Amino acid sequence: MEGEKKVLTVDEVAKALGICRALAYRQVRAGIIPSVKVGDRYLVPVTQFEKFLAGDSQGQVKAC
Repeated sequence: MEGEKKVLTVDEVAKALGICRALAYRQVRAGIIPSVKVGDRYLVPVTQFEKFLAGDSQGQVKAC
């Protein structure tokens, strides 16, 4: 488990989903993409992101 990332940045999530950075931030703020806010940063737990990708989310990400 050492060396594995436990969280992703919103930029990394945007790149993984093939969406623009602004859309990724909107989806995070809206609660569609699961995240935690640490200070002024949003971080996406890898386990929650994997569940999101598997379809365990309530919302759908719409294109820019």
